[in-house]
Amino acid sequence: MTEETKLEQKDIEEILNFQKILDGIAQTGDGSNHAKIGSKFSPTELSACIRNSYFDRMYPIPYDEDSYRNFLLGNTIHEIFQKNLDFKLRDKVLDKVLHGKIRFLESEKSYMYLLPLELTNNKRIIISGRLDTIIFLHGYDKPVVVDYKTTSDLKYSLDHAKNAHIAQVNFYLGCTLGDIGMVVYVDKKNLSVVQHTTHWSPEKFNEMIQYAITLNKHLEEKTIPTCDIPLMKKEGYCSYCKHKDRCLEEERRLVKQ
Repeated sequence: MTEETKLEQKDIEEILNFQKILDGIAQTGDGSNHAKIGSKFSPTELSACIRNSYFDRMYPIPYDEDSYRNFLLGNTIHEIFQKNLDFKLRDKVLDKVLHGKIRFLESEKSYMYLLPLELTNNKRIIISGRLDTIIFLHGYDKPVVVDYKTTSDLKYSLDHAKNAHIAQVNFYLGCTLGDIGMVVYVDKKNLSVVQHTTHWSPEKFNEMIQYAITLNKHLEEKTIPTCDIPLMKKEGYCSYCKHKDRCLEEERRLVKQ
């Protein structure tokens, strides 16, 4: 009797545990997408709660299985657009659905921006990110920047895009010299889509620069930044923040002063 014929049903079921397989797939290579080094920040870090970004750097919390599953699901939905809008496969979607309106398209494009040294006291601070899709249309001479966001509840994104998401798109508009960007929300449950158009804003770009300078200063000095708690609650960031207890402790400390 060979080794292969000794397996029983329970052995097969134990080996072919697809929850473990899926979790293994979810964790493969994901850490490289979230690696952080000093004085180099992503647009995501520089667009929402500065205190959360500070705590993430100072007190990193390992991702749990649910987080990895969410990353995998989000990445899979991103790939639905990026793989099917591949310019090399233009006959599949670009011509049939969009009727040849796209003259060029590129996905997963990285950009780095070195902050002006005169603003940073000669310290090198970099904003580095990777946009989802950049599209050039026939009849429009500038790129259109597209950022996909997956959500568990689309109703919170029906009326307008989150300020943080607008700021992230605006960073890429600055890097690409584009004027029009889109935040595309995709519901994880049923793939329903809501999209919002935003326009280039030099003011928002400068706000992100100042955000990076401020965050870098607090990290170097190991001082906790102040935070607009009511605004963060309104934007929905506090509800799933991993640093709630630490943040609350800081607020109590500030009240006692």
